[in-house]
Formats: sequence, C-alpha cells, structure tokens
Amino acid sequence: MNLFSQFSAWFEQHPVAGEFVVGGVILTAGVAGYFIFRKLVIVLIRKAAERTRTTFDNHLLEGRVFNRLSWIIPVLLFNGFSFLMPSSGEIISRLMQIAMVGIVVWTISSILSAVNRFYETLEVSRERPIKGYLQIINLIVYLFGSIIIIGLIINQPPWALLSGIGAMTAILLLVFKDTILSFVAGIQITSYNLLHVGDWIEMPEYGVDGDVIDIALHTVRVQNWDKTITVIPT
Repeated sequence: MNLFSQFSAWFEQHPVAGEFVVGGVILTAGVAGYFIFRKLVIVLIRKAAERTRTTFDNHLLEGRVFNRLSWIIPVLLFNGFSFLMPSSGEIISRLMQIAMVGIVVWTISSILSAVNRFYETLEVSRERPIKGYLQIINLIVYLFGSIIIIGLIINQPPWALLSGIGAMTAILLLVFKDTILSFVAGIQITSYNLLHVGDWIEMPEYGVDGDVIDIALHTVRVQNWDKTITVIPT
C-alpha cells in the first residue's frame, strides 16, 4: 500500500483530523505562494518598471496594486481544494468566493487611484480633471461588488438581486442624491472650463481665498494665502 492509499484510509477513519491536516497543507501552500509572489514576482515587476519609459507602472507599484492582488493566491488555493474537506468545504468555498470578490474590488479601486495619480502628472489634467469620474466608477465597482457578496451570503444569483433594484430606484436616488448632484456639477465644471487646478478663487462665505489644489466628486480643496486648507462642497 503506497503513502497516498495509507493517507486515504486514515482520512476515512479520522475525517475531522484529516480535514485539519488538509487545511493546514493548503494554508501552508497558500502562505508560501503569497510570500513568493511578494518577494519574487513583485521585485521582478519593480525592476521591469524601472526600465520602462512610462510612469504608470510606477504608480501601480506605489498604489500597492500587486501587493493587494497577491492575496488572491491563498484564496484561490483554498477555493480550489475545498472539495477535499467534505464537512466544511462548501462553507470554505463560499467564504473564499466572497474574499475573491473583495480582493478584486480592492484591487480595482487601487488601480483607479493609480490612474488618477498618473493622469495628474499630465498637463491636460489642469484643464480636464477626471478624479470625479473615477470616483463614480469606484462607487459603481463597490456597489456591484456588494451586490455579488450579498448574493453569495444568501445563496442567490447576483442578477436576481439586480432585477429587484428597479423597485428600489427611488430609494437609491434619494440615498445617492448628493453624489448624483455632485457628479452633474463636476461635468458642468469640466465641460465649461469653469474651474481648474491652480486657479485663484475667493469665496468669503466659506472663508476661501487661495489656489485650487484638488477637484473631487463632492469637494473642491483650496489652499488659502495663509497655507490653510479649505474644503468647499460642490
């Protein structure tokens, strides 16, 4: 009888202990894969980024996009081998799927932040800021991620939940009223070139008298002549 057959026989006799052993092996492999990716793959990516002309990959590294993505290795391993743990495999698989959605949403959010930082290095960003648009995309990503996670928790397909959103339109419009109004205001500011980063503005009602340093979805940040920062809601 070979080693695998012996382990299979022992596993059948001691299922609980066997699942702990299998879980420990998968956890060890996942942690090893995580650290290999962090210590080897990311180092290679960093060296390759230093040789490229574009700075976008540098912003991805600074935003720790690949560090966040590395968490998916142990999650994929646990999800892929959950069938080896019959009594808890279904629960583990569900939890790992939720974790995967969270990691993907987390990673996309950091990519959007890197896109904004890269865009802000371009001259066109002074005339056409895109931070507000990226924040809207980020909000949509988190919304869909939340819907998928809720679907996994209650064991319902995401499209079944999405079909019910039509009945909640009025509530969603009420909840996101300020965000929608800010988005419309941001489009008007960008379309009509009303305000740019670096412009000097004065608004006594807000105690504002200085340079615009940031235009976001909900706010405009101004550095006053005395170096204080004032946030104006849009």
